[in-house]
Amino acid sequence: MVLGLGALAPWPLLQAALGIGSSSKKRWVRSLLSFGKAVACVALAVTALSFAVGGSTHAGTSTRNARATILSLPGAQPCTG
Repeated sequence: MVLGLGALAPWPLLQAALGIGSSSKKRWVRSLLSFGKAVACVALAVTALSFAVGGSTHAGTSTRNARATILSLPGAQPCTG
């Protein structure tokens, strides 16, 4: 997974740099979208690498903390009927 996503990331960067697949009117929009895809690929590759080396050992604790934070927000309490 890490190698695949790492190998995939340069293609959208190349598209962003060269404006491949876009007309001259919306070239900057397409380049921005391609750049975003490249950033997403790199982020997913880093996440997969972190998971592969065992970096996600406290998932249960972070899930409980996120749930507590969400439920402490106004209007977030579940309806009981």
